Amino acid sequence: MDDSLEDDRAFEVEILIGRSSPHVEIAERVVWSRVEAGVRAVFAQGGRVRLRLLEASGYIRKMSMDANPGNFRMLAFTSSDDMRMEILEWCGPDDGTASGYVKFDDDMWDSRKVCSDVDVALRLFGEFYSRGDLLDGLVFFRSPWDPLQ
Repeated sequence: MDDSLEDDRAFEVEILIGRSSPHVEIAERVVWSRVEAGVRAVFAQGGRVRLRLLEASGYIRKMSMDANPGNFRMLAFTSSDDMRMEILEWCGPDDGTASGYVKFDDDMWDSRKVCSDVDVALRLFGEFYSRGDLLDGLVFFRSPWDPLQ
């Protein structure tokens, strides 16, 4: 992906590599290569990545990834007026039947809400970065008020 944006969109990125690290990197006017490197490092070592559009004009205003080494959960923060749609959870490529639970941090989560493929995170962050919104990737998110069956 190209580091330059075609319009004046500006993002702020917050990257924390490792869960016990006291240092959080926060940068404005971030380029894609920095976001990509942050996602890869956080996926490998755990931590978090937050990418926020400074002047949100679309439905999604911020993307978030919380990771343990080798797996992660993603959230999308919206501009919805409906409080039940303000925060959306990534729920996998389909809403098929439950295949069990996995431990993430200290909690057990539906396995469809935890991902172990860094390319999924890169595609979603990349779409948000390049478009300033999620269009294709939005189908993988759902409200916690709309539970999986």
